[in-house]
Amino acid sequence: MCSDGRVEPSIERDIEKWLPTIQAESRSGVDLYWRGRIEARHAKTYREASEAAALLEDAIRQNSRLPNAVLHLARLYNTDFMHTLAGHDARPLRERALFLSRAANELDPNSAHVHTLLGWCHLRRGAWDLSRKHFDRAVDLNPFNADRFVEI
Repeated sequence: MCSDGRVEPSIERDIEKWLPTIQAESRSGVDLYWRGRIEARHAKTYREASEAAALLEDAIRQNSRLPNAVLHLARLYNTDFMHTLAGHDARPLRERALFLSRAANELDPNSAHVHTLLGWCHLRRGAWDLSRKHFDRAVDLNPFNADRFVEI
């Protein structure tokens, strides 16, 4: 899927219209991933973000080989999710984000997105050298992606 921001929003809008037609008992990990991704994008409260995270966790339980679900959940736990809950201990969510990022790296070690997220996970832990290593690897893997440079 194109990650330059032009294609994904229209794909998400189409999928968002289609998802309600799927019966709950027949949902696959992919369906749960898209539902969780869309709900995470719309989440305004801690409860809504938690529900989106639970959908992504379910998607991964159903199919642990969905790197996008793993990455989306890791990013949610490492950043967006925590902004909805003040005064909490961030360590468990950050540890889960690092675990998920490492799992995504095992699924796709040549993904610039994976290395960017690993860089952020290590940065939040204060592991500067590891963070830089992953950021540099992300740039090496995808040297012409402006969005990747902005994220790094």
